[in-house]
Amino acid sequence: DSHRKYKSYTFTSHAQTRAGHLVLGRTDGAIALYDYIMRSENASCVIDSHKVGPVTSVDVAADGSMIVWTTEEFVFFTCVNRGHWEKGSKEPKPNVINLTMSSADESKFADELETEPPWQPVKFD
Repeated sequence: DSHRKYKSYTFTSHAQTRAGHLVLGRTDGAIALYDYIMRSENASCVIDSHKVGPVTSVDVAADGSMIVWTTEEFVFFTCVNRGHWEKGSKEPKPNVINLTMSSADESKFADELETEPPWQPVKFD
């Protein structure tokens, strides 16, 4: 079982930047950003505006500027800056984009969508 409970949250997935910052996906659909491998117990930033089921995968760009995560039904993307990784920053939460399939693609792949999970884990190159 890859799910780990910490305090009152259960984490489902994780990703790390080149600098050692950590992004954790949670069962409530939120993602939490931590500085330097959880040097502090509290997240630097929690992006929780899209609680639509457990996070199934998460990835972060090596430089920490972009984060992408999936739930069973959705793919989300956001751009973060240095302030989102730092404790005590007054940086507002970043905007989140919900990536969706076009109607044409839904029609084109309708047979596959019935037999496979809609979203596979996403990764940056």
